[in-house]
Amino acid sequence: MTLPRLNVTDVLIDIDDTITFSKSEASGGIGFLLTLADIVAEQESIPHESALARIREIGDPETTCLFTFLPELNISRERYWQALQEWLCDSVGVYPDAEALIRAIAAMGIPLYTATTNARMGALAKLATSGLATIDGSPFFTGYFGGDAFGDPMGKFTPTFFPSILEAAALNPQTTLMVGDDPQHDLAAALAAGIEQVIVVRRDQEQPLVKEADGGLYVQSLELVIEMIG
Repeated sequence: MTLPRLNVTDVLIDIDDTITFSKSEASGGIGFLLTLADIVAEQESIPHESALARIREIGDPETTCLFTFLPELNISRERYWQALQEWLCDSVGVYPDAEALIRAIAAMGIPLYTATTNARMGALAKLATSGLATIDGSPFFTGYFGGDAFGDPMGKFTPTFFPSILEAAALNPQTTLMVGDDPQHDLAAALAAGIEQVIVVRRDQEQPLVKEADGGLYVQSLELVIEMIG
């Protein structure tokens, strides 16, 4: 099989179902909230429901990164991070092909950015389960674009998300590669913003590579991308 060659100067990549997979139903935002509520309940000696109410008094946990709540709750970033890691290691995993791609992109010296609904700290917490990040950041990522980047918690689910990334990072849409798993919110949204190269991972397809009429290159494994940009 002859793989197409991609002209790539920058890479955007989704988090959920592209890099990470869920081991349990509680692997989403509710897990971040419940983990924080556990700490609040223990620290203030109050019932769990009261702890949830205390958090919601500060702000909307559905639309705001919970790390911004910590100062008012008198909880250190490190304490919350450690609790998150204990929970995430049981509920979230990183696909081996995604980790291989991330490490290869870094070795090539190509800037890599998250493009997701996850806030920066949420993305780092998930990446850290595979040693790809710490509480202070990741050596593999140049920047983070998510639900806390442009004032809209829906992140990539908004039509202005990818245009905002291109403007904020001064990226060339012709040489930017988007890597995701969702034909609508990763592929179609990126193409609509002018990004010409989009990889969609579809790990259950039989063929290693399929070029679909929607303009996406569908790969069975993200390790193929290493060959296409290397």
